[in-house]
Parts: sequence; structure tokens; C-alpha cells
Amino acid sequence: MLIRLRFVPLLLAILLSPLSARADLQISVNFAPPELPVYDQPYCPGPGYLWVPGYWAYDPDYGEYYWVPGTWARPPRPGLLWTPGYWAWNEFAYVWYPGYWSTQVGFYGGINYGYGYPGSGFYGGYWRGNQYYYNRSVSRVDTRRIPYFYQRNVVNNITINRISFNGGDDGVRYRPNEREREYGRLSRFAPTSPQLQHIQSARQDRQLFARENGGRPPIAATLRPGAFGPRDIVPSREAWRGGDPRRDERDQDRRDVQQRWQQQQERQDAWQRDGDRRRAEQQREERDQLQQQLLRRNDEQQRREAQDRQNWARQQQQAQQREERMRDQQRQQQDEQRRQMQQRQNDFEQQQRQIQQQREYQQREAQQQQERARREMQQQQERQQREMQQQQQQQRQQREIPQRQQQGEQQRRPDAPAWTRMMQRGQDDSRN
Repeated sequence: MLIRLRFVPLLLAILLSPLSARADLQISVNFAPPELPVYDQPYCPGPGYLWVPGYWAYDPDYGEYYWVPGTWARPPRPGLLWTPGYWAWNEFAYVWYPGYWSTQVGFYGGINYGYGYPGSGFYGGYWRGNQYYYNRSVSRVDTRRIPYFYQRNVVNNITINRISFNGGDDGVRYRPNEREREYGRLSRFAPTSPQLQHIQSARQDRQLFARENGGRPPIAATLRPGAFGPRDIVPSREAWRGGDPRRDERDQDRRDVQQRWQQQQERQDAWQRDGDRRRAEQQREERDQLQQQLLRRNDEQQRREAQDRQNWARQQQQAQQREERMRDQQRQQQDEQRRQMQQRQNDFEQQQRQIQQQREYQQREAQQQQERARREMQQQQERQQREMQQQQQQQRQQREIPQRQQQGEQQRRPDAPAWTRMMQRGQDDSRN
């Protein structure tokens, strides 16, 4: 029984939803999604494809759920597994938590999607290196085309529980365990472009809306993402028959084609179980050829990797040589700059020495000029002194000449007293 909370406003549900619980929640709805339809899984189209279960998505423009068929899809890179998305009740509305690719399968609400997704964990296969191995007990694999498989029984009955949401009054009562919480913290990868195109194609097909098919979509699964042709689809086991004759005829044609294709696949499985030696040998030959092709591809990849390593080493060597040349040029430039600076320093020092020598020469010249001037002055003073002495001597001689004449006259006079002559001599001595 589906609970429809039509009295809860959608805007209030979106605003009050716990955004911190999950960063990638996309949309919330105020009524529960329909039950999961029952359908058969198509055969795997080839190696490397992983099963992505179908689910009910919501179109806010149309205001209704529509079925996104299950399909076989390739991961973004080897080693990744698909964690399906799920609807969960969060006390205000049903919130959609999108699926993602990761190295481990995390929590997907406890929803039993079947075919390896019983509600917790994943049992559809595993990666060994770059090759994916399928569990035939839960995955439909044509072992003649896909030699990578194993057999491990898993409880996988999708008719027991068809609930498509977690929590609420009628939802699945399951909470993530420690391992699922740990896996939920691993790195995640978004759906691939074919998966997004697959969702868009399902949204454009009105017969996949629950309002049109009553929860029993006529296209429950496809062979590949976006493949909605008659040969590539699988209807649900309880596909609803409406009142449109053209739609009923189209759905019947699709089911007939799919039934013939499934019968053909069953006959091929029967031939394989009968142990046809030629087919077994052909399978072994194909397996050997595939292994040889893989070996050749590995060898080619190793050669390319070796060539890439050589090219990388050559590029590194060239880059190192360029760096060495640049360092040499920088060293030469630095040496040239140092030489120029040293030359300028030497020229400056030489100019300073020349200026100092010129100053010393000028000082010596000035000292010599001063010395010559002093000697000349001294000589001139000496000449002046000699000339003055000669003038004084001439003046004395000139003064002495009249005195001697007078003395001679007095001596020649007989009447001069003796004391007069003595006084005269004393005066002459005092003058001298």
C-alpha cells in the first residue's frame, strides 16, 4: 500500500529536508513511488558491462514518477561498481539519493533490486585486474561470448519484496551498517553520458510514467543504455493493458519479439548444456584468440608505454640540457657582469690614484713655490740688510771725516790746552 501525503506542501518538504545528510540529494516528493515491477534481465551484451537496476524517477514538470529501465552499462573505468540510487522518507518528504560509481557498493536503502542487489551488498560479479567476472547465478551471461564467469548461489527472489523506498510507514526498515558507511566515504564517480542519455530517453517516453502504465511499465529493461528498439527491450511481467489499441498492439509486438529472442537464447543455452564438442572447441578457440588478442594488446600497450617512457626520458634530458645551457648562460652573464664591475672598480681606483697624485704634485709645487718665495724674500732681506749696513758704514765714514780733520787741526794748534783735547777725544769715543 502506497502512502500519499498530499497535504504536505512540496515547497515545505524541500526547504525543511536535511540537506546535511547527503550532499548529492536531487529532489524531494510528497508522495511515495510505486512498487518495483517484476521483469527478466536481458542477456549481457558483452564483456565489461555491469548491470544497473531500474528505478522510479520523478519528473517535477509532469508531477509524476516515471520508470527508468534497468540496463547493462559500462563504468567510467575498470575497477568501479555501481551503487543504485534509492528513495527515502526523511520525516517531511521522500528524498531521492542518486546512484554513483565507486570501488565498492555502498548503502542503497535496503531496496531489493534483484540480480545481485538483494538490498545490502552486491553479488553480481567482481573485478580481476581490468576484466570483470560475472556470477551466473544472478546475471544472465552467454558464456560462449563472455568467458569470464563463475557460479555462486545467492538468495535473490525479487518477488518477495517490491518496496521501492526506505523508511516511512510502509518502507523498508534498514539502516546502513559500519561497512556500508565506510564504503560511502570512498571516492565517487557520476553516471556516464550514456546513462544520462538513457534517463532522458525514459523521461521523454510517456508510456513509462506511472500515471500511464499503473506502475507496470511496458519497457522494464533494455540491452544497453538508450536502446529502446523492439529487439533491445524487456517488458515487465505484469505490463498493464490500457484501452489504447495502438499501444496494446505495439506492446504486444515488443513482447513477441522479446519472447522470440529469449527462446532463441534458451535454445542456445540448451545446445551448450548438451555438450556440443564443436561449439566447445570453437569456444576454446575463440577464448584462445581472445587471449592472444589480449596478449597482443598488452604487448602493444607495453611497447607504447616503453616508447612513452623513452620519449619522456628524452624530453627530460632535453629539458635538463636546456636548463644547463640556461645556467651556463646565466653564469657567463654573471661573470661578465662581475668583470665589468671589477673593471669599473679598477678604473675608479685608477682615477682616484691619479687625482691623489695630481693633488700631491700640486702640493709639492706649492711647497716649492713657497720655498722659493721664502728664499727669495730672505735673500732680498739679506741684500737690504747689507745695503743698509753699507749705507750706515758710509754715513759713519762721512761723519768721521770732518772729525778727523778737526782733530788734526787741534793737534796742530799749540795753544790748545791739554784738558780740551782730552774732552774732545772722549766725545769722539762716545759717538763711536
